[in-house]
Amino acid sequence: MDGSMVKEMLGKSVVVENSSFVSTGKISYLDGDILEIEITSWKNFSLGEKVKAVIYARGGLVTFETSVVGKSHGVLIVLVPPDWQPGLLQRRQHVRVPWGAQGELLQIVERRGVHLLDNPEPIVVENISLGGIGFRCGQRLLDAGTIATVRLPIEQFPPVPVMVLHGREENDGRFHGGRFLELPQKQIQTLRAFLLNRQVWMRLQERRAEKID
Repeated sequence: MDGSMVKEMLGKSVVVENSSFVSTGKISYLDGDILEIEITSWKNFSLGEKVKAVIYARGGLVTFETSVVGKSHGVLIVLVPPDWQPGLLQRRQHVRVPWGAQGELLQIVERRGVHLLDNPEPIVVENISLGGIGFRCGQRLLDAGTIATVRLPIEQFPPVPVMVLHGREENDGRFHGGRFLELPQKQIQTLRAFLLNRQVWMRLQERRAEKID
């Protein structure tokens, strides 16, 4: 997401409306799929609730319908609609979310053929998106074009093939970037829900840390 666009939106007034209540707050955070609103009447809104939002932006009113995906004292977190006005935000095709979780490498398909591993090899998934993962593999440097089957620690998410796009040696291990191949729709939905929940969790953790500091 373009930094200047985010800076332009921060602090803007926003009206949030549900079926029985209307209140005004201001945008305090915007990144990836989520928008955070500081609002004194946060208790009047429920998780999962559909709401209407109106932002008083520089170019005029921006109106959209969304859902409350997170809340904490004094704030609501709502979903940024995927069809938001072109040009209002410049976003990556897929939002990349930091993770740092341990997964497993199960199989490798190289030009020389299929290599079934005797035992799963641990990998560290540094980041994840709907499009793929960035991961570290301590024992191997995989060539671009290699298809690696990996198991990710996501509930009800079967092992998935990942095409390696690049790999490089780094001080703390061998880092690879890869994209998912042909995810079934059910798996896409599971992954989308996981990514959204993680973004909300990370932002709420960040707010708690800010209060402690």
